Amino acid sequence: MLEKVELLGKGEQVKLRRASGRMLSEVDADTMSAFYHACSCKWEFEERVFPAACFLAGQGKNGSVKLPEAWKDYLKRKNSDSLDSRMIKLLDMQWGPNLVRSMWRIVKMMDRKDIDCESLAWDLIHWNEEDRRVQKAWLRIIYSNR
Repeated sequence: MLEKVELLGKGEQVKLRRASGRMLSEVDADTMSAFYHACSCKWEFEERVFPAACFLAGQGKNGSVKLPEAWKDYLKRKNSDSLDSRMIKLLDMQWGPNLVRSMWRIVKMMDRKDIDCESLAWDLIHWNEEDRRVQKAWLRIIYSNR
């Protein structure tokens, strides 16, 4: 889905990186063009894959660490209740601009360059499912053996 983001020219990667924290429907045609050059997914998934493509453009190459694993590591190092509540609030959000902005703030705060953006894209696609499987999986990762 995101395999071509790493192959984009510097200018197109910058366009995507600068769009981090925004929805596809909020960006200009130039940025949309960079996204469509880099990503191939079903049209109904585009809005949800876009944030992951922007995160990937910001870190340069796809990593191997899932976002909740990175957050768990970050919490161990910082040991802060307010950070804990930040993720809880994020997991209670429905898909939309507020979720995308909050997730971007978390990614930026951690300053990690090894996030698995492909996995994140799939999590965003399934974010609003009734069984809340994504949120349960994230909580399981963050709070297991802590």
